Amino acid sequence: MRCPDHLSVRLIKNVLKTEEVKQVGSFVWSHLTNLAKSASPVRVQAQGLLAENDLDSKFNLDIRKFSRNYEQTLFFDEYNFGMTVDSNVIFSTESYVPRSVRLNLTTDLFGESINFLELNEDVDRLGFQLKGNFDKPQITIGVKIFGNDLNYYTDGLEIFSKLRGTDQAVLQVSLPQERNDIFSIRSEVFVLTERRELQQAGIERRYSNSTCTWPFIDQAIGLKMCTNYSLPDVSNTGKDVEVPSLILSGPVNFDVSLEKADPTAKMFVLKYSWAERQNQTIVGVVFETPNSQIPRIFRANITNEVQRKTASMSFVNGNISHKAIGMYINNPNQQRVEMSLNVNDRKYLALEMGYNKTDTRNGRMYYPSFYLSVNNERIAGLGGQVNQTAKNNISQWDYMIMFETKRVRTKTIGYVSVSHNMTYMIHNSMEYREVLMYRANFDLRSSAYPHFDVALNGTLLDGMGHLDFTLLHNNAPDLRDEKYRTTLKMIFARDNPYRSQLIFTPNSQQLIGGSAEQTDPTERTTLSVEMTRPRSKIDVKGMIVSNVKYYHYAKLAAQIGLTNSTRELFGVMKYIQDEHDNRLSINAMFEKKPYGIILQHTQQIANGTKSYAMVQWKDERYWFSALMKSAPIKQLDLELHIDKIRDISATLRGYKTPLKREVGVEFKWDANRDPTQRIALTGELNTPTDRIYDGLFLLSYPNRTFSGTFDLKAIHPRYLANARISWNTTEAIVIHFDAGTHEEMLSKMWLLLHLNTTFHGWRRNALSGAFSFKDNVLYTDLIANWAEDQRLGVELNGTYRSNKEIFNCELGTQLKSSLRNIPAVTMYFNQTLVTDRVETTVLLNYETTDQPVQEFSVRSNWQHKADKRHSNITGSLRLISPYENYRMGALVAKVSVSENRTITGAADLQLDDNTYDLLLEGHIRN
Repeated sequence: MRCPDHLSVRLIKNVLKTEEVKQVGSFVWSHLTNLAKSASPVRVQAQGLLAENDLDSKFNLDIRKFSRNYEQTLFFDEYNFGMTVDSNVIFSTESYVPRSVRLNLTTDLFGESINFLELNEDVDRLGFQLKGNFDKPQITIGVKIFGNDLNYYTDGLEIFSKLRGTDQAVLQVSLPQERNDIFSIRSEVFVLTERRELQQAGIERRYSNSTCTWPFIDQAIGLKMCTNYSLPDVSNTGKDVEVPSLILSGPVNFDVSLEKADPTAKMFVLKYSWAERQNQTIVGVVFETPNSQIPRIFRANITNEVQRKTASMSFVNGNISHKAIGMYINNPNQQRVEMSLNVNDRKYLALEMGYNKTDTRNGRMYYPSFYLSVNNERIAGLGGQVNQTAKNNISQWDYMIMFETKRVRTKTIGYVSVSHNMTYMIHNSMEYREVLMYRANFDLRSSAYPHFDVALNGTLLDGMGHLDFTLLHNNAPDLRDEKYRTTLKMIFARDNPYRSQLIFTPNSQQLIGGSAEQTDPTERTTLSVEMTRPRSKIDVKGMIVSNVKYYHYAKLAAQIGLTNSTRELFGVMKYIQDEHDNRLSINAMFEKKPYGIILQHTQQIANGTKSYAMVQWKDERYWFSALMKSAPIKQLDLELHIDKIRDISATLRGYKTPLKREVGVEFKWDANRDPTQRIALTGELNTPTDRIYDGLFLLSYPNRTFSGTFDLKAIHPRYLANARISWNTTEAIVIHFDAGTHEEMLSKMWLLLHLNTTFHGWRRNALSGAFSFKDNVLYTDLIANWAEDQRLGVELNGTYRSNKEIFNCELGTQLKSSLRNIPAVTMYFNQTLVTDRVETTVLLNYETTDQPVQEFSVRSNWQHKADKRHSNITGSLRLISPYENYRMGALVAKVSVSENRTITGAADLQLDDNTYDLLLEGHIRN
């Protein structure tokens, strides 16, 4: 309210009484109410006009539905500083969504009001119905920082939504425009010079970019999201050039828009459906752009049945169509998965896998199948049967499996038999297609460029898991001289661990029909690479031995031979696994220098879990280990070894029971040379009974140790605690705490805190207090003692008496301190209220160091008497103060109003030696 006067305030009050629009009345009423209660100095004039407190409360309405003004003010008179936060929330008569929201932060400093921040939000045409429209909403957000404007807005979209329970939903979005701005941010920089605002262009270097979503997304849905931004480039400034922050270096622009990739698409529709029938659930989703020039529709359906799950997806975009179908069948006699993908009505991918099962007289018959095709061409297929029988304590599986690709056909026949005494019999035979040989020859001769002449001869043998490849390269003038020949030979061989028959009895650990080394199926793979050139030779050989259950082993040997020297590399890699241990080791020898890596993880219940890593580089070793023990005390040990430098170790320990908890940490950073270089921290917490605690801690580091204990008894109505921290046998800090209550809650309580130290001047420190309130009598005090002779005490006591005839309140307080800057203060207040009389007494004494006692007192007595003809008010006030010219004062006054509104009065005021008389005669008009 600017420049308020009595007439305008009275007019607003009268209008408010007859206002019929609740939104207007609620806002005006809340604004006037906040003005009357505000602590801001700029509201003083308006508060004087609103002091009668006669605002009608009929517009004190629900803040969730009606417009309202909010204000919170904090002001400190002694510092002339304050802060005001006010907000306006405006609703329209058509919706319970706020139409406008404003938030303002203002600071009053040195007599001036400074506007730090102002936020404004306007929402136009925003409404929501379960079945209706979002009618082109537009949102505008304004930001002012120190009076400078920033703006944000969005353009409206036409949105239609329809819901029918949870079974069907339709969302329809209409985009009549080619471009729809989602939001836009702009900032400008101005300089105020001689009361003129000059717009600034900012620094020359700017960073600008425009980007949109990927084209295939635009084509699929007909929409594309684009961003466009331009801002000052403050990242590449030199050392001698300083620029301000990003906001102050120049204008900032940022736009996000939604554009049409298909201009003919006006409507975008998303449909969802859920249908439940007997033993069947169907979920469907459809997205389309109806009436667009480019047909565009996406459909997805999921069908859930008891023994069948089916999912299908189809997408049509112009002349391109995709269709995918997936099905999973699960019943007692069949497990099957089928998937297919069609592109433009052509089957691009098909995958089928699963098995059928039938019951026989003594077992079951399984028929596995697998089929894969791409572009209607079969890539791989598998078929066959597995017959499971059980008779006379013998279980046997007879199998015949056929696997075929475009180039390989394999047939496997065999059986696995297990007898009652755990004797295993395995027989397998496998047929491969015959070994194939491939040859290739290439000769290049050129009369113009004879140095490019070359002859290549390649041979590949394939069969029975064995590949042998040989390549001959010759660039001799006649393409035949062996002195110019380079030979590359590669051999890859793999043994089948199941090729032979194995009969194994665990009791005898003997093998029938094989050697002891083949107890567990072991696969061996070898690779040999040899390259021979006219003046050098490279030979690389490797072998991998893999046990199905326990270990893998790899060995590599390489030799490089030159005319005058030979360099050799040997490497071994092992991986071992059993029920307790996993270990990987890699060792190499290059030019007679060792190299290696070891990784190991061991897990045992008794010894805990251990992890170990080691790296060897020539003659130096580096390793790290971690050991975790979990019973009965959990402990983690970490060690790091840096060869020839130092050892670092850390230990973490913990223990927990219902009555006891322990934790410990220890860290050593030079354990191999000086074990005393460490830091350790331990702690213990005990709970012997409910709400009784005790504990200790210990902190140790080089040349210093701290220890401490504590105990706590938290049982109502008394709470006791003790704590002690020491760093040697003669120096410590001791704390004692005692608090509680004697009677019912909050009627009588006490507090005692002792802090004793060995520091000079602070050996004895204490804080004590008491609180009591009973039978209308209040007493409280708080006393602090510190630094041997320093003391500060505060005391407050009071009482009151109240009945139908009289109300009496008496309050006294004292402040005593040994500090020179804090005076000793005593204050007394007494007030008595009866039907026609008010008596008040205020006494204040304060005394500072080297100054006489200062006294201040006020005593007043006022009476009101009335009869049928007159109404009289009489009273007196006496003042005693330490201030010059105001040491003694007295006021005696009487005012009388007759029945015909004639007013008379007289007053006598005396201040020290000065006397003032006042006579009053007049008439009161309506």
